[in-house]
This record gives sequence, structure tokens and C-alpha cells, in this order.
Amino acid sequence: GQEHVSLAGNVEARRGQPITIDARVQATEFEVGEALRSLGLNAAISGRGRVDLQVQGTYPDLILAGDFQVNDAVLAGVPVERVSGRLRGPQGVSGDIRALKTQTITVEEILLEDGPARVALSGWIRPGDAIALEVAGTAVPLERLSHFTSPYAHLAGAASFSGSVEGRLAQPQAVVKVNAPAVQVNGQDLGAVAGQIGYAAGNIELAGLTVTQGEQVARVDRATFRGADGALSLSASVEQGDLARLDAILRSVRFPDTPAGREQQQRLAALPTGMSGRFDGTFALSGRWPDLSGRAQGVLAEAELGDLRIQRL
Repeated sequence: GQEHVSLAGNVEARRGQPITIDARVQATEFEVGEALRSLGLNAAISGRGRVDLQVQGTYPDLILAGDFQVNDAVLAGVPVERVSGRLRGPQGVSGDIRALKTQTITVEEILLEDGPARVALSGWIRPGDAIALEVAGTAVPLERLSHFTSPYAHLAGAASFSGSVEGRLAQPQAVVKVNAPAVQVNGQDLGAVAGQIGYAAGNIELAGLTVTQGEQVARVDRATFRGADGALSLSASVEQGDLARLDAILRSVRFPDTPAGREQQQRLAALPTGMSGRFDGTFALSGRWPDLSGRAQGVLAEAELGDLRIQRL
């Protein structure tokens, strides 16, 4: 459809008195990404939407507040059925919308909806600089996160979470507590996942994370992964760990189709086949993937590692 804009309201300008404005601007069927870029705001969202904006106050101390809705949106590369919310601008924008780039906008609510999934955000944004938002989500499909984990892992399942996103707008930091009752990685059952996940500048940090499937429990006390160079540090413990399930998950990992990625895929394929058995204990890994070093302490029982048979170790 075509863009439609309507304007209604009152402007009072009396001699010797300040100008007062009480106006309403409504727009429909406009391309959100293009509109934001025209204001000098680079937001990773596209889609056609509508806005209902109130402009009130005494010039130049105007207050902007409005509702918006974007259907069939694409947010940071992820399709979302609907994005809606209510924002409130700062007082004193002097009638210049472009001034919003350097001022703080209050996010009363932003709601992302996609099927049964809901993600709600509130806090504030300074479009040219910083962000500080509280976030909570329910029934969020993990498949949508495969956009970020591809090609290494395709995720399946649903999760709820709560936490915060803050810092520089170009490189925000996020810390969330996650609960996912049934997770699959590349078609392999991982189990129920709960714990804290942090993200900043391409780096991922896990803390107090548990993965449970039946009697098998893995606890990650702390883990960090540095995206820039693939450096991994992991400290964890396992109860009734199933080596065959671990072997299947590891072998399901897919690397990029690059010379380095193909080399890593070959190294993974060269691991001993037919791994099975049970492990109870603690272990730690460190180094750059896939050249990791580690140590383990515990009990390995009824294990097969390629041609090696271990009754108990």
C-alpha cells in the first residue's frame, strides 16, 4: 500500500505569550527502516507499519509520545510477525525531530509477537549512543537463534528468559536467565537447559548453567567463548554423563565451508568412533577450538573409545 499521513490538533500563538501545541500525527503503511534512516537513526528493523504520535507542550519544550506497530518485520535479520509499543520522547526537542538522536527516549513498552512467542522490553534508548532495557520472553522458538549459531548449530525447542540489554547501541551487552525444558542441537536431544547467559562484543559467557536429561546432569560453573579467535574456557561437572550422547552432539557440529572450516571438520571426523560409556566427575577445557587441552577427574565406567575398552577407570 501507499503511505498515508494525517495531522490534527491545535496551535495557539498569542501576542506576548508562548506558543502552545497539542497535535496528533498519524501515519500508516510507511517503511519503518527508511523513515528511521531519514531521521539519521540506523535501526536494524524493516517492515511496513503505522505510528500514532502526540506532540504537546509549550514551544520549544515539546513532549513527544506515541504508539507504533510494524507487521511482518525483520529485526536484526530475524523475521517477527509483529513489533509494537509505546515510546515517550524527552521534553524540549525544540520541534526538531532529528534532535532525538542525541536525547533519551523512554521505552514504556516494546512487544515482539510471533505465533505463541512474546518478548517485552522496557527502559530507555539514546538512538545515537546508548541503550538500557529490561527484557522478558516466553515461548521463544530457539530456531530463530539459529540465524546467529549457523552453521555450527541448528537449535530447536522453546525458551523463556528475563534479563537486561545495555551499553553502546552498536555493541550492546546482554545478560539473561534462560529456562528451556527441551532443547535440540542439530537434531540431537540436549535436554532441559537453565542458567545465565551473557553476550558482549561477540563473546559469550555462561554461568550456573545446568543441562538435564533423565538421570544425566551437566553443570557448567563457568564458560567463556571469545568469538574473535575461538578461545574457549570451560569448567563443568557431570553426573551419569552419557558419552555416546556427547559423541553424537559433537559429531553433529558443522563448520563454515572455508579452508579453515573444512580442516576443523576433518579433525572432528578423525575422532575415535563408537564412543560410549558413563562418566561422573569434573572436567575443564581451555584453548582455541578445535585445539583444546583439558583435564578431568572422576569415574569412567563401561566405556568404549574406538578400539579401547574400559571397564572402570
